[in-house]
Amino acid sequence: MRSRAVLDQRINKSKSKRRRQKQPSTPVNQPVDEPAMGRVSLVLLVTTAFFGAFLLFLVQPLVGKAILPWFGGSPAMWTTSMFFFQLVLLAGYCYVHVISRYSSVRTQILVHAALAIAGALLLPIYPSIAYKPTGETSWPAVAVLQVLTATVGVQFFLLATTAPLTQVWWHRISNKPPYSLYAVSNCGSLLALFCYPFVLEPALGVRAQALVWSASFVVYVLLVACCLQQFRSPPKKATEASVPSTLRECSLWLFLSCGGSVLLLAITNHVTQNVAVVPFFWVLPLAIYLISFILVFSFPRSYHRPTFTVLMAITFIASAYFYDFRAAHSIGAVLVSCLATLFVGCMIFHGELVKHQPAAEKLTAFYVMLSAGGALGGFLVSFVAPSIFSQYYEYPITLVLVWLTVMAMALTDRDGFLYRGRPVWGWAIVLGIFVVFLVNIREGLTAVSATPYFTKRNFYGVLSIEQMSDPQGSVIALRHGTICHGAQYLQKNQFEPTTYFTRASGMGTAMKHLEGRAEKRVGILGLGIGTVAAYCEPGDYFRAYEIDPDVVELATNPNVFTFWTLFDQRQATADIVIGDARTSLENELANGDKQDLDLLLIDVFTGDAIPVHLITQEAFTLYSQHLKADGVIAVHISNRHLDLVPVVLGLADQLDQNVALVIQPGLSRWAIVAPDHVLREMEKTSQTKMIRLKKGASNTIVWTDDFSDILSVLR
Repeated sequence: MRSRAVLDQRINKSKSKRRRQKQPSTPVNQPVDEPAMGRVSLVLLVTTAFFGAFLLFLVQPLVGKAILPWFGGSPAMWTTSMFFFQLVLLAGYCYVHVISRYSSVRTQILVHAALAIAGALLLPIYPSIAYKPTGETSWPAVAVLQVLTATVGVQFFLLATTAPLTQVWWHRISNKPPYSLYAVSNCGSLLALFCYPFVLEPALGVRAQALVWSASFVVYVLLVACCLQQFRSPPKKATEASVPSTLRECSLWLFLSCGGSVLLLAITNHVTQNVAVVPFFWVLPLAIYLISFILVFSFPRSYHRPTFTVLMAITFIASAYFYDFRAAHSIGAVLVSCLATLFVGCMIFHGELVKHQPAAEKLTAFYVMLSAGGALGGFLVSFVAPSIFSQYYEYPITLVLVWLTVMAMALTDRDGFLYRGRPVWGWAIVLGIFVVFLVNIREGLTAVSATPYFTKRNFYGVLSIEQMSDPQGSVIALRHGTICHGAQYLQKNQFEPTTYFTRASGMGTAMKHLEGRAEKRVGILGLGIGTVAAYCEPGDYFRAYEIDPDVVELATNPNVFTFWTLFDQRQATADIVIGDARTSLENELANGDKQDLDLLLIDVFTGDAIPVHLITQEAFTLYSQHLKADGVIAVHISNRHLDLVPVVLGLADQLDQNVALVIQPGLSRWAIVAPDHVLREMEKTSQTKMIRLKKGASNTIVWTDDFSDILSVLR
């Protein structure tokens, strides 16, 4: 009997073992008790994911800064660059999706190794001068994409594959949930975002930065090679079924990712163009965007829909109230409301993404749609919105979209409190708050749209013409965002120079010095509305350089502004050169067309996103080559956030020239660069006291084409 019992026990154990063997393997989205990977392999994948994302976000500002001078220093260049990087990111994710699903392990290793070698062979990264625009560019956004593709396309493509590919390797080798690696990647991106402006840029020139990055890329390639070695012989386990993603899933992932991207770019545009055009303000929105990714992918419970619905109601109504950027709102309050709105909106879009993230066998498809949504958002903001909107209307439209997204998710979530429109009182509260938001945003839109009687948006921003009242009569003014580029009286005194260019300003002082000089030659960097024409005399020649063709059209249209008609009336002549001023001056000098200027007026720094390439040692050397021996450079340095005096003083020292300031409190600040005897003559005729600056001062700053540090001149 005992032998029979022992036999039965053994048979039962054998059946139990067979049943366990027939059971499916551990679900792919659940961790296993004994990871197949060793500690070294785990550290290797984490390091590769982090370092790849770090280099990915470090190269964006690096290459962007290198080509920024080629496109006039326009903030729109950053938005276009971001679209390029999103597009290449999409290509990288598609590559990972295809190669991981439809290729053998051997093929994957060979193809990816070849890609890594190609990226290394194309080092170092630095834009070739062959791609530099030589004149007016009809499609500057397209030109930006061409330069970026040629300069860093292959390397960025390889880096773009890192996040999804390391997660695929992680899952296939260990069967552990891979999404934590995505949070690791975003931490690397966030670190790079702050490392560049605060560590790398103040320490190194652009060429040195490119060399350091290129050396780091070689290290990254070695890490990828080690990962490929680990992936070469993965431990055998049950084959995963390839489950295709449904159209509904893909559409939802695409929509949520696109919404976050549009919100990021829309708020970035609104802040940097309409609120405070401060250098590197694009860093803060992007950092908030990345932080939201880190939070929801590392701690999925950090997104709680009811909590963020309440936060959305508070922040979005505040942003709607502050939307009228022409009103006398505190800049600090507006910025806080915008950034808080961005955080809440991104948490909603990305939190819903995590709520609907698939099991790991759909990992690559998920990331393809996520990157496709980011690229689609960049395309909508960079290309579609400027062609259909005269203002940055994508910002309020996206806020409405976030509201509708939250309500749609609440309506369809079976576990939610507001599922299928119940309870009625709950929906009544939500809809009531939504109406309050709509009323506030409508009032802001009405105020912004009603003030100007003309607006036009292009690659360089939004131009608007406004009519305003003045003690001396009505005036019309040209604005670029919130910056005034000149104003003219409509009735009497219509040819009297105004705003920054009055006769008591630095421009007026310089022109007074030349008064009566026969056939004087004056160059102007930055046309504005052509106010400088008020100073012309018979026989004079004025030559203006302007990058924005729409500004030229408005300034020379006698039905809008009439200053430019003075040249014909006073028997003087004038030309306008369309394109980047420095590029145009370089081309003229190369062609033997030296301008022999008595005075060069530089009026390009009133907006706080200054074109740095126009205030470097190389730029001032170029200016001096176009001047006569006693020629004068007058630089308009009025600026709310930057103190450019140390820079101008340092550049003047390099030219062995002297500097004097002409300051009209509350109106304008000009720096006059000229020989000592010329400044003494100016002081005798100036209507405003000239403040002489000490030559060779210790606090001077010299920027070059290779090195400039905006943080050093922040007020």
